[in-house]
Amino acid sequence: MSDATALAGGSAASQTAREGRRGGAKPFVALLVVLMLAYLASPYVSFWFFTRAIKANDREALESYVDFPSVRQSLKDELRGKLPKSSASEPGKKEDVFSGMAARLAPTLIDQLVDAFVTPDGLAALISDPAVARQAKARDPTALAHMENESKDKELNWSRVKYAFFNGVTQFLVEIEGTKLHFGISGMRWRLQTVQLPPNE
Repeated sequence: MSDATALAGGSAASQTAREGRRGGAKPFVALLVVLMLAYLASPYVSFWFFTRAIKANDREALESYVDFPSVRQSLKDELRGKLPKSSASEPGKKEDVFSGMAARLAPTLIDQLVDAFVTPDGLAALISDPAVARQAKARDPTALAHMENESKDKELNWSRVKYAFFNGVTQFLVEIEGTKLHFGISGMRWRLQTVQLPPNE
């Protein structure tokens, strides 16, 4: 075999090897693209199932898409943060008996209000009706009555969503009627973890 023939054979083998490597990489690249698209679509799919579960009052399904302890705690922390500071904590001021009692009872009332709200009906009213959300933020007990009257007529839908996009690799934010819903990855799905009430007008 001449040197030219050997050289030609070697070049052909090298080209075949390169083509084989390129061909073997295509399925891997395709898999990465599919996984990326699935990741980008997954929070929207989870939010759609979340709205369907609320509409159907499906408590079992909601357990899959709502981290209820986390949501309750986030609302309690937000409402407690709005409580006025006790006057006794200010130098030179004596705490009034009634205001002191109200300050001590307020956290308990907040806990009761939040526990009553974080249900399928309560979440629907809280998210879709700004009036209910603002009443809750103002710690207004009539918000519960408003919730019971309005929740059956309320339905979450995409037309009311102002914003829905990632705000982190494992965080997804949905803003609807001024209320912000913070979803996070839990297992193989996204779950509602935090609810941020709209600002008071």
